[in-house]
Amino acid sequence: MAVDPFAERLAIVRERFVSALEGKIEDTFAALPDPAGETAAPEAVDATYRRIHGIGPTVGFAATWRAARPHEAERGLTAEEVASLRQALQLLR
Repeated sequence: MAVDPFAERLAIVRERFVSALEGKIEDTFAALPDPAGETAAPEAVDATYRRIHGIGPTVGFAATWRAARPHEAERGLTAEEVASLRQALQLLR
């Protein structure tokens, strides 16, 4: 059976992405505002985007691309979006 060199390399990159994701989730969770209905500033959204988004869609994590919409709009997160992100990160933990 022939080995596809691209698929082999992609599997390595995917594994590297996954192995670093737990720490990135924890860092993001710690950087969120307290759950007192605060909003997240655009700078915090940008840092989170850079921390988690990365190459996600390329290695099969398309949800990270969809979650980047607030970043692309260069805006912060509303209190509701912060709460939703906090809940999603808690599930991933």
